[in-house]
Amino acid sequence: MIASKIGKTFLKAYNQKYDKEYSAKEFFEEVYWEIFYNHSKYMQWVTNSPFVQMKEGQKPHLLSTIERKEKLEDLHSKIEQGLRTV
Repeated sequence: MIASKIGKTFLKAYNQKYDKEYSAKEFFEEVYWEIFYNHSKYMQWVTNSPFVQMKEGQKPHLLSTIERKEKLEDLHSKIEQGLRTV
């Protein structure tokens, strides 16, 4: 609950500062994911998230842009299904 409050407060301040109207999902996809996950070396390593759960033979530093995007879609799918990801 505390993390949720902090996240909402941050997003409101970010939207005001940069004159944006991002929802939490839009912010994650367009800003956060691009910075932290859409790179061969993840800036943030969240255990048990689709971003670090590799399929057989996958290595994080060898993922293509398409494979990283698939992991983002996997995360959205788990969230929509109500599955816990972390």
